[in-house]
Amino acid sequence: MSAIDYFKEVYGQVPNWVQVMHDYNPKMLEYYTQFRSEAFKTDVLTDVEKDVLIAAVNAGKLYDRTMVAHTEAGTIKGLTFEELVEYFLVSYVYGGFKSLEISLKAIAAHLQLADGIKFEIKPTYQSVEEILEEIIKQTPTKNHSFLQKVLNGLNEGELVRDLIFEKGFVTKEKKYVAYVGMYITEMRGKDAEQAIVEAKANGVTDAELVDLGFVIIFTAGIPTWFELSDHLDTK
Repeated sequence: MSAIDYFKEVYGQVPNWVQVMHDYNPKMLEYYTQFRSEAFKTDVLTDVEKDVLIAAVNAGKLYDRTMVAHTEAGTIKGLTFEELVEYFLVSYVYGGFKSLEISLKAIAAHLQLADGIKFEIKPTYQSVEEILEEIIKQTPTKNHSFLQKVLNGLNEGELVRDLIFEKGFVTKEKKYVAYVGMYITEMRGKDAEQAIVEAKANGVTDAELVDLGFVIIFTAGIPTWFELSDHLDTK
C-alpha cells in the first residue's frame, strides 16, 4: 500500500499535511508512514485504543486539531461514544475545565461521523456539570450510566477523580495509561514519574506504557520517548 493510500484508509481522505509532504519529499512521507504503521500495529494496545489515547492526551494539553483527527480515525475503526467520553473525563482530571470543554469538538466530530448527529456546542459553559448535562441531553440514545454517576458525584460534592478512574466502559488501567501520556507529552518529568508509579499500582504494565510511548511520539515528538523510557526497565 502506498503512503497516500495508507492515510486515506486511516482518515477517510488524504489530509493536506500528507499531500504537501508527498509533493515536496515523497521519500520522507514513505519513511514517516512506515514508522507510523509500525507504531500503530496491534500489540498490547489496540489501534483504536491508540487513537483515542492520542485524542485524550491532546484534550489534556488543549490541542484540538490532533484531538479531533485521532477521534475521527478511532471512530472509523469502531470507537464508541461511551468510550470516548470516558477518556475525555480523564483529560478533565489532568487539565481541568478547559480540557473537558475543548473535548466537545471531538465529541461533536464523533457523533457526526458515527451517527449523523449534529451536536450543538455553546459559546461558553459555566461549569463541568453544565457540560455533562448538555452531553446527556443531546445524546438520548447513548448509554449515560457512567456519565450520570460522575455528574451525581459532582452534585453531591464527592471526590470525582476517584469516580472517573473507576472501571466503566473503559478499564481503570487504560485510563491510567492515558493519564501518564498527558504528563509525558508536556515533559512534566517529576509529575510523570508520580503518575507512572500510580498507574503501575493500578495494574498498568511496562508493555502498555511502551506501546503508549510509540504512538505519542507522533503527537509530541521523540523527546516523549526519552521522558517515558527513563521510568521503564530494559529487557
